[in-house]
Amino acid sequence: MNTSTTLPMPVITVNNMLTQGSHCRVRQVRPWVRYFARFVDLFLFSLLAGFVLGMYVPSVLNVPSSFLTVAILFVWIFQEAVLLANCGTTPGKWLFKIKVTDSQGQKLKFSDALNRSFGVWLKGMGAGVPLLSLLTLLGSKSKLKRDGVTVWDEDGGFLVTHSRIGILRSAVAAILVLGFFSLGTLRDALEETEDFTFGSTSGESQKLLAEPTDNIAAELEHRVSSDNVNKVDIDNLVGFAEKWLENQSGL
Repeated sequence: MNTSTTLPMPVITVNNMLTQGSHCRVRQVRPWVRYFARFVDLFLFSLLAGFVLGMYVPSVLNVPSSFLTVAILFVWIFQEAVLLANCGTTPGKWLFKIKVTDSQGQKLKFSDALNRSFGVWLKGMGAGVPLLSLLTLLGSKSKLKRDGVTVWDEDGGFLVTHSRIGILRSAVAAILVLGFFSLGTLRDALEETEDFTFGSTSGESQKLLAEPTDNIAAELEHRVSSDNVNKVDIDNLVGFAEKWLENQSGL
């Protein structure tokens, strides 16, 4: 007697916890995966924006970093909408195998994608305002874990689906995240170095060079040991040392 077994078709819904596939089952409520996907998007977009601004409008990079962060988050609204409407994903979402579609599984229209990106910016990231963004991120994470859907996806009827990421993509994502923190550490170190440098425009540097060489060693020691260390340029300090050494060696 022949019997047949009907296999269930894969089911993907907004609120379900798992997507059934032929070889794997992927959890669909993944707030940290979505967070890091957006993290990668913003990191890559910041690098691109920084490069373009540095090439054509370098003075803009001198504004406070907090202002630049808010500006980049706002501009990303429109860039993300273009990518979602045309590709159905973004670089970060592609890396983490995340796809955003409408309720019929089709790519979003630009107007819908723009509304969604604006909702993420305002309700999910608090417009980039430090304390507010923390509260909105925590609230969105709680909503997603509780209901299986975020406010902006629920309002627009959007579907966010996850697929298995894989080892290679995970490694690339880890490299990007570590690269971001490495650049942040390097930036902080450079800022600390700048705070410790000596002002290159200081007239005291030129005055010291003009002083008799017998006084250079004593003045050099005074500069390093006193609070004036923040007023003279390091390059000039090296020059003072070289001049003193030349004087001592008779060169």
